[in-house]
Amino acid sequence: MYAKITRLVIICGTLCVGISGLSQSQASEDPKVKAILAQLQASLSKVQTLQFSSRLDIQLSPERQAKIRARVGSSPSVLSNKLVYLSKGARYRAEVSLSEGQPPVILAYDGTCYQMLRDSVLSIGKTNTQGPNLYGTTHPIIRAFSFAFCADDMRSIPKLQAAETWSRLADTALTSEDAEMFGHSGVKVTFSRTAPCSNAPVTYEVFFASDLNYFPLFWSLVYADGHRSESRVLSTKSFDQDGTTVIIPTRIAASESTNSISESSILEIDIATLKVNEPVDDSVFIIDRSTAEHIVDSDTGLALEP
Repeated sequence: MYAKITRLVIICGTLCVGISGLSQSQASEDPKVKAILAQLQASLSKVQTLQFSSRLDIQLSPERQAKIRARVGSSPSVLSNKLVYLSKGARYRAEVSLSEGQPPVILAYDGTCYQMLRDSVLSIGKTNTQGPNLYGTTHPIIRAFSFAFCADDMRSIPKLQAAETWSRLADTALTSEDAEMFGHSGVKVTFSRTAPCSNAPVTYEVFFASDLNYFPLFWSLVYADGHRSESRVLSTKSFDQDGTTVIIPTRIAASESTNSISESSILEIDIATLKVNEPVDDSVFIIDRSTAEHIVDSDTGLALEP
């Protein structure tokens, strides 16, 4: 029962140019804003392999609980899932555990084929059928940089490493100003974007902390109807990669609210499992066929031989 409930909710170096001293301004052509975004892209591009385990806990609103009870008879107050993640370039493996005692849903890409193992059925195909959320649940880095994606973008590490992603973002900057938040000095930039998975116009307000190489410690997403979503990075871990500092968010608090409903979540990486640019064997990106009872070609729908 818990697995069914979960599926209902879950599956649906240092900057050398001077950045300080920004005054509020039209920011799309501001070289300082472009420098911040270019630095973030350069830092993310240093990530060649990534490994971690994370946990997401969602505090459900009473209204959401009532809707779930109406559909399946009962509802927890908190939903949790776990992610075991490995990647190497564009290749990845994501094991998403939706409930205790149940086998995880496994998503993988080996550079040629997308694979998904769920309920003993292995789907294999050259076309992505997972949709924009390639990793099956909330990924800490994807969450921290949600503001960088366009509505129809694949939410992936390679997309964040692409220079085009950041140049497009720079073009949508409206204002920038010096700011102080959570004991950090930095720059607050407002971007005009479209909402994730829709074309609704929204405004992102992002705070980049100067003492953390302008890593985004906070962003808010505001819809025209008052719907609001916020994320705050509570802790990070830094890695030095060839003189460039790579910062990984390790704990993120998020909230979402409308006029009548409010929910919150905590997303946390197990620090002991976090590895950047350490060896990853290519074999992990191929799901073992022997673990499946049935194998299907997801491009054609036809059964495949074991």
